[in-house]
Amino acid sequence: MEILAFNIRGKFAHFRKFYSNSSALSYFIPPRTTIIGIIAGILGLERDSYYEDFSLDNCDIGVRALSRIKKSIQRLKYLKVESPNDLNGSYFDKNQKMYTANTMVPFEFLMPHNIRKKDSFVSYRFYYRSKTDKNSRGFDQLVQQLKDYAKYHYPISFGTANFSAFIDGSTLYESNEVETIKPDGSACIDSAIPLSCIKEFPTDTNYHIIQETLPMDFSRNRYLKKHSEVLFNLNCEPLDVRLNCPFFALKNNDGKPENILFLN
Repeated sequence: MEILAFNIRGKFAHFRKFYSNSSALSYFIPPRTTIIGIIAGILGLERDSYYEDFSLDNCDIGVRALSRIKKSIQRLKYLKVESPNDLNGSYFDKNQKMYTANTMVPFEFLMPHNIRKKDSFVSYRFYYRSKTDKNSRGFDQLVQQLKDYAKYHYPISFGTANFSAFIDGSTLYESNEVETIKPDGSACIDSAIPLSCIKEFPTDTNYHIIQETLPMDFSRNRYLKKHSEVLFNLNCEPLDVRLNCPFFALKNNDGKPENILFLN
């Protein structure tokens, strides 16, 4: 069993909540469906062509927040440009046969906790494991591209096209560097944790625990197949929890294991 881990950073991010409508609300962490979209973009896969290959049955995806982040809301005016006259901030209402003003839409986005610092980014660490032959080709290709610093087919973005991001390091954990552990008590988990895996919640008051309802899997026609509750610590520290399922310990060169769970 091999697990690929790679870090992605950007100045801003927006991961729209699938149940928001008039207001563009954002998750604190990218959903599983967003992460497989980023991977598919790096590999150059066509839009809507990869959902089955990267389904829950074919691969595992995990995520960890590496930097403290906060939210901000700005109001945006979107333009529907169908003619030069639409560039003045209004749009033509065919029913009223007249130009009417656009509505200001609340837009929630993520930023670093201290954005004025030069090296301050919205940073995440993604974990990727292939489970079937159907997905293994994409896994091997991604490992090779990250190893050779190959050119990505499509630019990486954190949600919207103008929120560009970049990869900042990757690690391939071989089978002998991955240990599956059945917890006999509490365990410190670095990654986001599916709520279904938690037997007992942490009681440490220093935690800033966030619970999100994230989309996990799409059908071939982009219909949502599954969504799940996920917990993580906004302070970017491991959560000491009691689990009802095994977790994975990744052996690093510094001797400190990285304990993770995959989203499901």
